[in-house]
Amino acid sequence: MPVLSIQSSVIQGHVGNSAAVLPLQALGQEVWALNTVVLSNHPGRGAFRGRNIPPDDISALVAGLEARDLFGRCEAVLSGYLGDPGMGAVVAEAIAAVRRHHSSSLYVCDPVMGDADLAHGEGLYVRPELPDVFRDLLVPQADILTPNRFELGILTGQSLSDLTATRAAVAGLRQRMSASGPRIVCVTSYDGADVPDDSIDTLLVCDEGTFRIRQPRLARRFDGAGDIFTALYLGYFLRTLNPLKALERSTATMVPLLALTEERALLDLALTDALPFLIDARTRFIAEQI
Repeated sequence: MPVLSIQSSVIQGHVGNSAAVLPLQALGQEVWALNTVVLSNHPGRGAFRGRNIPPDDISALVAGLEARDLFGRCEAVLSGYLGDPGMGAVVAEAIAAVRRHHSSSLYVCDPVMGDADLAHGEGLYVRPELPDVFRDLLVPQADILTPNRFELGILTGQSLSDLTATRAAVAGLRQRMSASGPRIVCVTSYDGADVPDDSIDTLLVCDEGTFRIRQPRLARRFDGAGDIFTALYLGYFLRTLNPLKALERSTATMVPLLALTEERALLDLALTDALPFLIDARTRFIAEQI
């Protein structure tokens, strides 16, 4: 069944929909890609061209899909980088339209806002209005939320220096939004004070408990890694309906993909070269309950 994926796109490289579509397809999902931004390449590479797509244009495309009576078979809505704060209302409109025809469809929110690491510092790389759009409009509608540690701090207004603070922040967020908000929260790139320098964690909080997968920390950051992880998590969750298995299988796919990219010293993720990992992961990770 299809996934409606609303996020950015680049002609060259692998971020946004240009990162998410192939993993979802490899896991057997049809993907309807709605691009909120279209650029020649990642802005961080320089010399890029392109533009934000006006929210009204995206809204019209959503209306066109609904007019064809397609949403009855749409299994999930996925959103990532939005670009324009006005796109938040369009995503909310798309979620409502899909759920009018398929009430059990999922909404997966990757609240792309910023990042933090030792080399690049900490901060937002989106317009300052977008945190409120995610916090007040989109996160309350999400079934699955996949922030990195920095983005979770923005959503909760808390400093997440260690695991205790991070767990409390997720618990508070889920409690505040318990009537409609995310029942599954994956915190990616967790590198609090309690994580060894050579490691990085992915945390999962769901009804079954709190879990952690620890993986090797690589020497650099990878643009688009979060977009691919969220797509993999959604694809594996739709396959298994098990939040823990989805975490383990997503990690088993991500780790060799990132390692291959680093080994080959590639600027962009080696996504097409790593396609075999998407079909048959070569490593196994077991989540630890904490």
